[in-house]
Amino acid sequence: MQGKTPLGTGFTPLVSWSTSASDETGPTNIYGVRGPANTTWSNSCDLIQHRGYLKFNAAKIWFLTIDIPDDFGFVWFDGTFSSTVPGAYGANAAQITADYSRRARVTAANVLVRDSERYMPFRALFMNSGGPGSLNMPLPPGVEFFSGCPDTPATPAFPQWEAEKWTP
Repeated sequence: MQGKTPLGTGFTPLVSWSTSASDETGPTNIYGVRGPANTTWSNSCDLIQHRGYLKFNAAKIWFLTIDIPDDFGFVWFDGTFSSTVPGAYGANAAQITADYSRRARVTAANVLVRDSERYMPFRALFMNSGGPGSLNMPLPPGVEFFSGCPDTPATPAFPQWEAEKWTP
């Protein structure tokens, strides 16, 4: 991702998106952002990154997961969300990973919440390697998703897109 500029940025109320088989030859369009001219789902690889915060209504251990994505999904919570921490923003450091080609590799995470007043930063990265795709991060009752919050001690800031560093 270093040296790349996103085609679009914005806010979304959920971490969820999908296309169908009938979209395969249609123009690439993710959350209303269209891909370059002549780009279709069948001739492109797409990356969708969500950065935001989770707000839990109680201090306890929460069970979080993602549905099987088409094709790959990774989620980082709390201290591992930051790409400025060496080694934190890489596939091996993700708390949740999913691989469409190996359905058995879907994992979930038990997330310990000590302070229900704090917003927990998270990052979800989904990659689609051609053809229709999907992603979904369902949240259990009592958990809210916030795509943006003012930078305060309760909501640690994310680095600017250009400063992101992926650890292979």
